[in-house]
Amino acid sequence: MKHEPTAETRKLVRTFSSYGVTQKRLASYLKINQDTLAKHYRAELDDGMTEKLAYAGKSLFDAIVKGNIVATMFFLKTQGGWHETEQFNVQVTNDVSVRIESARGVLLEKLVGRQIEVIAAPDDGMVEEERVEERGADGRPEI
Repeated sequence: MKHEPTAETRKLVRTFSSYGVTQKRLASYLKINQDTLAKHYRAELDDGMTEKLAYAGKSLFDAIVKGNIVATMFFLKTQGGWHETEQFNVQVTNDVSVRIESARGVLLEKLVGRQIEVIAAPDDGMVEEERVEERGADGRPEI
């Protein structure tokens, strides 16, 4: 049986496509195969996708205009060529002390003997101050 598009099925395909319904599901819904869907409804499928992208773009733009920082960062990274890099500055002195810092703050301040002391850390859920001791083969802290 040959499929004949109607004004109603054309509108349905365009609308469903704009909502993100896959071509596989659309074809199944119309009880036709995907090749037939693409053959008879190519313009509606393309227009539906364009409408979906335009709506998402408008929503993103509206969020940016309202001052949404996350939306702004997303836009600049995906469309503006911006990117994040984290650079570390590492300083090692003769008395075996180390300082590692990034733009987010000091990550590690001191290494003395076998003890590491974190002086400050970025506010990203890391512990503000922590002391880690190496343990010997018997499990006791080394002095």
